[in-house]
Amino acid sequence: MTKVQSLKREIKGLTHRELAALRQWFQEYDSTERDREIEKDALSGRFDELAEKAIAEHKDRRTNEIQSILRCRTLTTLSPPRD
Repeated sequence: MTKVQSLKREIKGLTHRELAALRQWFQEYDSTERDREIEKDALSGRFDELAEKAIAEHKDRRTNEIQSILRCRTLTTLSPPRD
């Protein structure tokens, strides 16, 4: 039996309270691990080219304000379908 299979079996045997505690712990753990990975990638320069491209597009006025985009998406989502 692999570690993952063993973990799955153990998780299935947890009470609701234990499962809630595990879920909370894992969300925090996973979030921290993702943050570390992003920080490592940023420090290594992995995002430099993307950042330079985004800044150039913004300087060339080929971008939109995020608030305008979000407002438009929200209105579209909330609007009833048109016939």
